[in-house]
Amino acid sequence: MPDSDDLYIVGADAQAPLPETLELEHPGPLPERAMRLLRDWFPDGVSRHGNYYFAQALKMTPDQASSLAVDLVFETVRRYEFPRLPSRMQTIFAVDSLEDAERFRVGRRPDDAPIFLVSGRVAHRANMYLTGLGNYGAGAIINARDYWSGEQGEVPDLLWEYLLEPPVTVIERVV
Repeated sequence: MPDSDDLYIVGADAQAPLPETLELEHPGPLPERAMRLLRDWFPDGVSRHGNYYFAQALKMTPDQASSLAVDLVFETVRRYEFPRLPSRMQTIFAVDSLEDAERFRVGRRPDDAPIFLVSGRVAHRANMYLTGLGNYGAGAIINARDYWSGEQGEVPDLLWEYLLEPPVTVIERVV
């Protein structure tokens, strides 16, 4: 595992400011049943990722709906088979090199999305390329098991992502 202060995250876009410290947040307002579920599953709050995909009511594009489906499958597998690992809904995703941050940004963020050097506690390392539904129903569960096991899995590409538990300190913008 890399030192906790040698990690990089990619911002959403050049216009979105990033706070000095990334913390869990408590989303709302939501319908009462949704709020109750969030309090039950994530009493400490959710990360920006968790808020975006799990708590917000979005008019989703097909790619966003696919990402939501992936996170729901991965969260279910984590809860049943890897309960000691932190939820993707409560962590910040980082990579261990500027080159990997740039690889992540291609096709996922605008070309001018900023890259930040951060510091935080690494809770898990997994192959980001496993975060897909696979080519058949069981493939999503197999991918999730491999992801939570920290294995490369049966995908040809490898990009280690590090799940950081908040608070995560933003040291500086590097790109």
